[in-house]
Amino acid sequence: MAVKPPKRRSERLSRRKSTLINKAHELAEFCDVNVALIIRNRQTGRYFTYNSVDLESWPPSKEQIQLLYPVPVNLLPHDMEASRGNLKYCSRSELVEQKVRAEEGLVDRD
Repeated sequence: MAVKPPKRRSERLSRRKSTLINKAHELAEFCDVNVALIIRNRQTGRYFTYNSVDLESWPPSKEQIQLLYPVPVNLLPHDMEASRGNLKYCSRSELVEQKVRAEEGLVDRD
């Protein structure tokens, strides 16, 4: 795979970041959910954040989230990569549900 020029990569980052923030806003607005989004540029170290709620208590800390019930779904990059290969067999939402059941001890993990 060829290395992309820095300008092209920067433009792609800008477009995708804008799209992601807009989608987070739409999700909050249309689905009546609270959304907190954090984006960190690894090269510059600069952070971009979006909060759908203007409260000091939002978003909760990672420690607070882990204490909640129902048990939170924590997805990592390998979960998304695995779902790409399995889309023929089940949807991503089904894979998320499988992960939730596995974390709750209801099914064995692969």
